[in-house]
Amino acid sequence: MKCEMLIEEKRKLLDSLEGRFYSLEWRKADSSIRSCTARHMQHDMFAQGHASKANVSTVAHKPEMYCCVDTTNHKWVNVNLNKLRYVKCGSVDIEFEEE
Repeated sequence: MKCEMLIEEKRKLLDSLEGRFYSLEWRKADSSIRSCTARHMQHDMFAQGHASKANVSTVAHKPEMYCCVDTTNHKWVNVNLNKLRYVKCGSVDIEFEEE
């Protein structure tokens, strides 16, 4: 059964997984399906020796976008929460309705 959640609820769910690895699946802007094993932003991956050199999120001002780290490719991932299809982390296993 698919779950329907507001953007704020999806963001709160992902924020609650801080410090843990989780699997995500979403539909990209070009309609392709993307999945990854993610984790919250890790300071050492984006700061080059010092916090003052850390990269700034380019989508922080967009409420529908969520930033995390693709742990396989060691890159930023910007997920559109409107297009989020699936989240799995331990006992959390949720499939979402796409908007």
